[in-house]
Amino acid sequence: MVEKNFLSKFSIGRSKYIAKDFIEIWMHYDTDRSGFMEEDEVTAFLTDLCKNRYNILDSPGGEAESDLVNQAVQQIFLTYDTNNDGQLTLNELYLILNVEDSVFNDMSPVEEMESEEIETLFNYYDKEKQGFVDSDAALFCPG
Repeated sequence: MVEKNFLSKFSIGRSKYIAKDFIEIWMHYDTDRSGFMEEDEVTAFLTDLCKNRYNILDSPGGEAESDLVNQAVQQIFLTYDTNNDGQLTLNELYLILNVEDSVFNDMSPVEEMESEEIETLFNYYDKEKQGFVDSDAALFCPG
């Protein structure tokens, strides 16, 4: 049985992901819930992205495809891992994906947020003004 590509549920005809989709994508690929994406998680994400969004890597397995993904993963870390820690943060993945209507546009990295920015972020995701944010949005809390 072929495993369904997680990214296939998001519209590939659109040029941008909406913020809610971005969060869902982050949560799916941050499998260990560390708040970072390590190399194996970025590899899984990039493999799905290439297959779904760009229609490449459609043939099963293959050493050439694996090499292509590995090279792309290394390039992503060189380009987007701004603090060179071998992990992508939420903010760094945001730079890779084209996300519209994001509250992150004018914010500091999560680790450096001031209380005003945290409150802005909280209020943005507490849409029902219940005083709490459900677990799907809670990944923003620094670990």
